[in-house]
Amino acid sequence: MAGARLALEPCALVLVGEGRDVVVQDGATLVSEGEPGRPVRFDAEGDAPPPGAWRGVEVRRRANPETRFVWTHLDHAGAPAAERGDPPAGLRVFAPSLRASHLAVASSGGWGVALQEAGAFSDDAGPLTVRGAREGAVTVADVSRVSTLPLGDYRGNARDEVRVELRDAVLTASARWRDLGVRYRVPASRRLRVEGADAPALTLDPGVTVAFDDDAALEVGWRAPGALVAVGDGPDARVSLVAAGEGARPRWVGVLFGPLAVASTSRLRWARIEGAGRPSGAFLPHCAPAGPELDPDRAMVTFASIEARNVIRDTLFVAGPTAGVAVLWAGDREGAPEDVTAPSHGNEFDTNSIGCPQSWARVGGACPVRPSCARRP
Repeated sequence: MAGARLALEPCALVLVGEGRDVVVQDGATLVSEGEPGRPVRFDAEGDAPPPGAWRGVEVRRRANPETRFVWTHLDHAGAPAAERGDPPAGLRVFAPSLRASHLAVASSGGWGVALQEAGAFSDDAGPLTVRGAREGAVTVADVSRVSTLPLGDYRGNARDEVRVELRDAVLTASARWRDLGVRYRVPASRRLRVEGADAPALTLDPGVTVAFDDDAALEVGWRAPGALVAVGDGPDARVSLVAAGEGARPRWVGVLFGPLAVASTSRLRWARIEGAGRPSGAFLPHCAPAGPELDPDRAMVTFASIEARNVIRDTLFVAGPTAGVAVLWAGDREGAPEDVTAPSHGNEFDTNSIGCPQSWARVGGACPVRPSCARRP
């Protein structure tokens, strides 16, 4: 469809042959505008086609920005493309601002939607429904595009999740991840980094769950300023940062606030940190708690040489490192950090799985206090 324009009216039915796809190429425009009760439908040829009977719809980067899908259904797509490495999906988006309203993707043989390269939805997109996908609801290549996903219904798939591939793993502009009713997932050994010249903040709405596969981590403000705002709305609407897998814990590294993290805007409140405490590889200087021997490289939340006050409140620490700590205060600072175990802070620690609630930072190059694990609540 390079340079062409195709307009589809309500009740239009487009049948696509096995292994074929619909590609909106350079300068082309596809306007698919159905109405309530009279949607436009893309489907596979034949009676009772299986999931993945055709490849799907692909909107390329230089497609005309007037391309849009309104009250449109994409059914039984998601067959893999043999000559490309893109993930199979009912809808593959490379365009930077795709317009979509009441779009439904059903019975995909792969992912429901794949946002590739700079692919993203427009600010006014939604609602989006993804159901019956054999891989999962959505996969996103660039972390900066995750926040463009519209509200909708992403449940009823093999994996009800938004997979954040992190091919571009640095969030350099502020973003908000909304509660889509399914979890966001960070792949194994990947580092989701929040930092940039404009001090970006990643805001996680109440109810959001971000699941981390083995050895993944969330890094904030290590090479440039950055902030994390993970604030729930009470005990029944927490922000959850958890291990993706089951079994032995901990599975992921944790949240690492670097020396350039913006402590004045970062918040962990009404949050849940679960399954963190794998080795970070940072080996930061700190003052070990008195009592059992603990590994200084195993912590669920780490603060490296920043003056962080009032950051952690009303937060649960669950299934952490038995040979580590929940909160690691590292580096050298002017005054002792605040005590996150103080009752006024409202934090709770799973004492059966966490070696100690916190370590202590150095003050003036020395360890003036060695907190005891006996102070655990």
